[in-house]
Amino acid sequence: MTALVIAAVGVTASGAFQGPNSGSVNAGSDGTFAIDPRDLAFALGAGYVPVRRSSHSFAPMVSAPAAATAGRIFASVALTNTSLTIANNPDTMRKCQVRVDPGTVAITAGICTVTYAANDGTAAQVDALSLVTAASTLLTVPFTKGALTVASAVVTALAGGASPKIQIDTTAALAVPVPPNAVDVTILKEVTAGTDSSATLGTITNAGIWTPNSAPNASATYAVAYSSIAP
Repeated sequence: MTALVIAAVGVTASGAFQGPNSGSVNAGSDGTFAIDPRDLAFALGAGYVPVRRSSHSFAPMVSAPAAATAGRIFASVALTNTSLTIANNPDTMRKCQVRVDPGTVAITAGICTVTYAANDGTAAQVDALSLVTAASTLLTVPFTKGALTVASAVVTALAGGASPKIQIDTTAALAVPVPPNAVDVTILKEVTAGTDSSATLGTITNAGIWTPNSAPNASATYAVAYSSIAP
């Protein structure tokens, strides 16, 4: 009998799934369980959630993505407890990061709370990013998801630093739409500048952060086909 793949989303129980027909089933490396279909009702009652496999999604970039740009979202300024005024938004869905220069004194506390529209459909994703870093050690802290537009960035509880500075950059990684809680996100095909470049695939994370096989440079277009599993 064909097994059904389900995910223990929000379930606090650890270890194996225990079902009347499935018996004891350990989670796969992606956190999903392959169970006997007759145990579906039992699993739903226990708080598990069915998952679906997307055979493939296709994400073309509408224009040639720009190269990674330091200070693109917010240019370098003195780091203080304040709200940062966003200067620009990403040219396409892509990975952004906060960059901090502490100066010659360590930053021992501080949070930059960034609110943005994310590539998993979250309209107001909120990341509380730690700014703690050792003296004379540049810190880069990536957003947890791909960013479409950045609404705000607010620094609070800052302590330490010697004339510290902060900025928000775009990186060489792009982002693609993924369902919330996706796992097993896998690249199937890449197209660079209109040519199949699948012989050397880039990388993609379960958060949909896609690093193409060649870094964006504002002249080449990109597209990627990928699969995923999600509740």
